[in-house]
Amino acid sequence: MFTITIPDLQACLRVSNKTPTRWLAGCARERAGCAFAYRLSDLVPRIRARPRGLSAAEARSLVEVDRAKREFDEDTLYLGEDAKGRAEHLIASLTAAERERFAYCQSQFTAALVEKLLDRSVFEHIETLRTVLALHPDVLAHVLTSDDVLPDWLIFAPAFAVINAPTPLMEAA
Repeated sequence: MFTITIPDLQACLRVSNKTPTRWLAGCARERAGCAFAYRLSDLVPRIRARPRGLSAAEARSLVEVDRAKREFDEDTLYLGEDAKGRAEHLIASLTAAERERFAYCQSQFTAALVEKLLDRSVFEHIETLRTVLALHPDVLAHVLTSDDVLPDWLIFAPAFAVINAPTPLMEAA
């Protein structure tokens, strides 16, 4: 889900082309045509670490670009092997209001797992799953903007848990 390019950052944040290049040194990226694209979840902590920070309007603009560039049928469930570390870094950069919205998502996710999953081995990894939930694009969009575009938790939670659980759980499935 590498969707945000440097021109997108320039437009959303109203900065020169050299500024985002400095922010993004060493950041994971993927080639998107003639430019590189970055994950929104990786950008937020980097931008917030800078003195100018990230305003609510700028976060909304970045979320809109992310939504517009994601492909309709793109797999947004699998978050990658490095998901936990990236999620922890993102969560540490959230504001108090964003943490409240994320806590709401975590509670809905957990409640849906309790209701839908019969395999108790998932719950051995619940804290990791609740952490990496922050990286899901729809959850992140809600956390950053308070938009109500959230997954149907009863359908989403079991699939997300199985796909993002540590290897032993996936082998048992």
